[in-house]
Amino acid sequence: MSVEHINWRYVGSVGFGSGSTATCAQLLDAIFDLATRTTYNDGTIRTAGSASAGTWTKVTRGQTECLYCATPTNTLNQRIMIAGTDSTPSITMQGGESYTTNTMMVNLVKNAGAGTPTGTTWNSVDPFAGGQVFGWGKWWLTANGSGVVYLWEAKDAIAVVATNATSTTTYGFIAGAILDSESTDTVVDSESDGKLYGVIRSGRSRTISHTFWTDGYNPTCNNVNGCNRFLSSNWNGVSTTYDENACAAVFAPNTSTVMLLNTTFQFAVTPTATTLKTRSGQFARVPILYRSLSSDNIIGRLRDIYAFSDAQLGQRLTSGTTVIGYILCGHGAALVDAILLEHA
Repeated sequence: MSVEHINWRYVGSVGFGSGSTATCAQLLDAIFDLATRTTYNDGTIRTAGSASAGTWTKVTRGQTECLYCATPTNTLNQRIMIAGTDSTPSITMQGGESYTTNTMMVNLVKNAGAGTPTGTTWNSVDPFAGGQVFGWGKWWLTANGSGVVYLWEAKDAIAVVATNATSTTTYGFIAGAILDSESTDTVVDSESDGKLYGVIRSGRSRTISHTFWTDGYNPTCNNVNGCNRFLSSNWNGVSTTYDENACAAVFAPNTSTVMLLNTTFQFAVTPTATTLKTRSGQFARVPILYRSLSSDNIIGRLRDIYAFSDAQLGQRLTSGTTVIGYILCGHGAALVDAILLEHA
């Protein structure tokens, strides 16, 4: 049983930092600028808390240290958190990671309590005084310097990408109710709403690869030979340290346990620019399925996010005047391996 469409929308992009330098606070403030806009990139009205627009809150302690988003469709009262600081809080990280200052992180809480995180409590083990906490994962560090940040929102998920100054390298994440279990079993296969909640992200200093479909095909691709399997958590069994590598994971249904994921999507040959097009040259949208690292069972389908032909970050795909969706990939100035965030 499929759940409702997630209806991705593109809020826009904005620069952050100056010259070759940037701070976590500058990047957080730039994301918050986008997250509180009253129109989308196409000029249509954006109203926080309705349709695809989240309700965002800023947490400060002298400077901005954390943002959190309540998505408009919120059956499990989830909160998506983004944070980074030059201080040294005692923080709960995802397995295999250790906290590092001046690093941007993402976290997720489902069934959140009524607590309101503050400048001294956003980094606690229980930031909302209730619920299950995913654990913080790294996705960008200040050494990457100034750049441009992009924001997409959906009914119960968000996507964020930060580029360097020339938009040639990118880092980012997709978080929220990101998988459709395609099952009627809400005990073993999914949460009570039929969905699975989690985070897919780049490494903090490994970019979203320009060739992540090729990397995913390559059976020798791992953190040793420099590949970065964006969308997956598989480094060919070489390492379980996630600090520098892509990671994809969801909560195991109805628990606080986190499951690492791999895509089941593979090309029969190394993909080219035409692999995801029809013979007549039309673009194809290919669903992306996931399994866990520990079994070959289907865990779920990425919600309205599709494998797509080479494209450029931030592009909007249309058919006539109808918006099909938006491009997320690893390059803001060239056509590279991409995924499509479907609009409807």
